[in-house]
Amino acid sequence: MESHQVSLTTGISIDLDGNLDQFIETIYDEIIVKNTFQADFCDVASEISFLISQMSPDEKDRYLFICIGALVDRLHTDVREELDNRGNNVR
Repeated sequence: MESHQVSLTTGISIDLDGNLDQFIETIYDEIIVKNTFQADFCDVASEISFLISQMSPDEKDRYLFICIGALVDRLHTDVREELDNRGNNVR
């Protein structure tokens, strides 16, 4: 599947290659950091909406799948760490 790019309102482009970390880091750097940490949830949500509006339906599906997978993986990691901290070995 060939990927293309979307652009933030700042003009910076992001490759839609499935790299969720790079996607998040670019939004963070361009919206949060460049605004000296004064951006709020609405600013970030607006930027995400702008990026999504540039995606094809297949790209939206792909990123939704990647995001849900990443969240489930994170939850799994957190639960395992908590169980390990309690002395329960679930390996």
